[in-house]
Parts: sequence; C-alpha cells; structure tokens
Amino acid sequence: MKNELQTLQMGDFTDAEVAKCERLLNSINLEQLPHQFGLSRSKQAQQNFEGLTGLLAESLDNRLGSLITELLKQLPNASPENPNWLQRQLGQTLVNSLRYENAKKRIDRLLQEGEVAATRLEQQLSEMVKQQTQLKLEVAQLRLHVAAGRLYLQRHLPPATDTESLDFDKPIERFARRLTNLTALLASHEMTATQLDLVYAQTVNLLERFYESSRVLFPIWQEHALALLLNGGNTAVKIRLVQYAFNALVKKSS
Repeated sequence: MKNELQTLQMGDFTDAEVAKCERLLNSINLEQLPHQFGLSRSKQAQQNFEGLTGLLAESLDNRLGSLITELLKQLPNASPENPNWLQRQLGQTLVNSLRYENAKKRIDRLLQEGEVAATRLEQQLSEMVKQQTQLKLEVAQLRLHVAAGRLYLQRHLPPATDTESLDFDKPIERFARRLTNLTALLASHEMTATQLDLVYAQTVNLLERFYESSRVLFPIWQEHALALLLNGGNTAVKIRLVQYAFNALVKKSS
C-alpha cells in the first residue's frame, strides 16, 4: 500500500495516514447513491469562513494603515522646536505651544480611531487562526481522499476500447470527475492557506507598529514635549530627549 502511494507523487505518508487511506479505499462503493466520498464539511467550518470573509471585507488593515499615514502627516506639526532668544521675545514660544496643542488634539483623535481599527484587526487575527486550523485539517483529509481515489481508479479503471458503451450510468466516470474536482479543491485550500499565512504575518506587523507607536513611543514623546514647552526649553538635555523621542516615533510609524 505504501509503495502504491509513493507512485502518486503526493509526498510522503506516515503509517497512520497509510492506514486511513486504506480504510478510505475500502469504503468506496460506487453503487451507493449519492456517494459522499470527500464531500464532508462541517457547519462550523462554513461559519468560520463567513466570519473571516466579513472581517476581510471591512479592509481593516487598509484603514489602520491610512490612520498611521495620517498620523505621520500630523507629527511634523507637533515637532518640538526650541525658540532662540529673539523668537522667545517675539512670542514664538506661545505660537509653538498653540501649534502643539492643536496637533495633539488631531493626533489623539487619530489614535482613538486607530485603537478601534486595531481591536477589530485582533478579531480578524482570531478568525484567521480558526480558518487556518480548519484549512489544515481539510487539506490533510482531502489529501488522503484524493490519494485513495487515485488508487481506486488505478485498480478499477477499465481499459480503453474503441467500442462506445451503451450504459447510461457510468459510475467510474462519475467518480473520476469527482476526483478531479476534489484535486482542484485541495489545490485551492493549499493556496488559500498560504495566502492566509502571508496576510496574518502582515497584519501582526501592522498591529505591532501601531501599538508600539501609540502606547510606548507616543506617550514618551508627548511627555518630553510637554515638559519642554512648560519649562521654556532651557536645557540641552530636555531638547535632546524630545528630539530622540520624536525621531523614534516617526521611524517606528513609517
């Protein structure tokens, strides 16, 4: 049995898979109508798929990406600047303070919207994990069904003849068509699983960028910038701290 499976060029099979494949092969009965070989799919699998499809349709990753882009546009307006003596005499400190407060309000709004989108993206990740788990299970099952079906055809497919059969019911041909469709479904599942892995990795990276920016780097920069404004920016250490925090925030968000 294992040697026969190797001729199918479908990869290696474990002893447990060989045993399952043999049971599937022995269960094939083309006289049974309708024949359910390879057609089983749970309602839960369909629900998982529909839930994930609904979340993907919201384009949450694009929404969060757009918010990050808009956040980057607003950051220069809140970039801390240290006015020189003349600028301070002309009231530049007040101008900087007002500009900072206006930019801060816009940035706070963007961060709040980003938190909402990020929460929905986390739900999407959860649904993706469910779908990935289900797909891997279905791929494993379909692979065994396709292997068993191919072995069945190898053993039972009648030799080709020039005489056309008058039989209207051709179980072997129906089963061969079924097997072709199952093979296409297997390839589709494998491609979808690969795409989900890619989207999952991209989504995790996007969330990591947003959360580190919004919950770590932004508060650091915000507090240093506020201290700089409150104290008139009269120390080089404070200025360097603000500039470092600002540059780190821009770099991580980009």
